[in-house]
Amino acid sequence: MRFPLRVAGPRLQTDETTGRHATWFELFFDLVFVVAVAELAHDLATDVTGLRLVGFVGLFVPIFIVWMNFSYYADLFGEEGLDRVGLFVAMFVVAALATTLHDALAGQLRGFIVSYLALRVVLLVLYARARMANPDVRQFTGRYIALYGLGALFWVAALAFDGLAQFVLVGIGLAIEIVTPGVTYFTVDERPAQVSHMPERFGLFTIIVLGEVVVAVVSGISGTEWSVPAVGAAVASFVAAVAVWRLYFAYVREDTITDLVRGDFDFFAGMGYTYGHFGVTLGITAAGVGSLLVIVAAGEGVSVAFFDRLALGGGVAVFLLGIALTHGAVGTISQSVAGVWVAGSFVAVVFAVSIANPVVLVTTIALLLGALAALEFVLSTDSVTPTPDAPRPPT
Repeated sequence: MRFPLRVAGPRLQTDETTGRHATWFELFFDLVFVVAVAELAHDLATDVTGLRLVGFVGLFVPIFIVWMNFSYYADLFGEEGLDRVGLFVAMFVVAALATTLHDALAGQLRGFIVSYLALRVVLLVLYARARMANPDVRQFTGRYIALYGLGALFWVAALAFDGLAQFVLVGIGLAIEIVTPGVTYFTVDERPAQVSHMPERFGLFTIIVLGEVVVAVVSGISGTEWSVPAVGAAVASFVAAVAVWRLYFAYVREDTITDLVRGDFDFFAGMGYTYGHFGVTLGITAAGVGSLLVIVAAGEGVSVAFFDRLALGGGVAVFLLGIALTHGAVGTISQSVAGVWVAGSFVAVVFAVSIANPVVLVTTIALLLGALAALEFVLSTDSVTPTPDAPRPPT
């Protein structure tokens, strides 16, 4: 007697009529990635130099890219059945990848590359299953498999080299992976038109990363002698975090990606919205490191080292550029609002370069962000009306 076992393949998520929302599993998935981000930030905070800042940015890129790749796969095909097994495997590998970040920040990339390649293998297997189960989007999934596979080959080749050659090969592989979504959507005959919940996924990831700033504030004040300057720096850092929350979430629209993929796809709007979030999360993370170091300096009564304050001011600048690109690319803010945010990014860098007093620096940064958040109310009159907050638990 035969007992055939049929396991349903992943199906394109097109049936929902009332929108989709992040699941508890997806929130768990995001938390594991934020552990890697927190580990990277912790390693940077131990010794901020120009070279280590460059390394921090360089390592943040693949972490963000691979999170986005897995998240978008789940946006397309869900995360049920065997897909969830694959995503659990990916979570374990991300935890392993986090343990390699200390060495990677010191320029020893081999362990990081192996972990990253393992994540690529999992993603390629997931897309291969989706391709077999969804003939209508076979060209689309095939393009993803081909381009991600090509990028992975450069990562494999990087294992055979050290030094500059290794960095160059990894960079080429990353560049291919970065352009893959946009190139695929722009060149295929039939694009999937899923009901997307990626704006919510981006928002959840952003708010979890923002929570790391609050952790940095608490760590800074608890690890130093309480004093008026230290408490003042901590309060200003928290105010800055609140302003960051307001500036990002005022214009989040749940149907942004759904509208993009179901309308006339705009390559630059899609790429700008997607990769603007890289600047948002990178900037918040760097600013969190800077906040921690500024609070410590305030408690010790010393000036803030140049690269420590550059982490704070530069992080705020990158965040402002990120939200200007993210919201500006899809038209949820006016050009005047975007222009003010871009100008604010330059002001933040000027503050970081010119102000060494920790309390004065973080207070001026907080005032800048607070002023931008307040000005947003004035300039938003000619913008798209912000989507009101509608908090809900994941389903």
